[in-house]
Amino acid sequence: MQYYKDENNQVWAYEDGDANVKSGLTTITKAEADELLAPRRTLEDLVNMFNAAITVRLNAFAALKQYDSMQNAMLMKDSTAFKSDGEIAYDAYDSTWQAALALLPQILDGLKTKNLKCVRMDEIVYQENYYIDNNGIQRLN
Repeated sequence: MQYYKDENNQVWAYEDGDANVKSGLTTITKAEADELLAPRRTLEDLVNMFNAAITVRLNAFAALKQYDSMQNAMLMKDSTAFKSDGEIAYDAYDSTWQAALALLPQILDGLKTKNLKCVRMDEIVYQENYYIDNNGIQRLN
């Protein structure tokens, strides 16, 4: 299999020896093709991943005290019998988010050192001859 890209970085693949290769394409390696085809993460994706990771950590902390979620553990703050559990959960929630938000500049710097940047969705989707299906996948018309 031979891999090519066009001026829009759209990847084309042809069987070895195929004489019908579209003109104007640039030869690339399979690794380069894989990189171009890899899903691009938007800022919204990164924020959702960041929030999900923090939520998982907080819920694991709450599970140590036999609560099913951090929110339920924090509700105990107003309880008479479990007030200390609620206060501990509330303090853990607050300190975890403070630490996580303090890390954001380092995370963004890490993206920049890898030449990654956050872009608007309209910058990474093909505009002509494509549509986005009901699963959010971009498809050729």
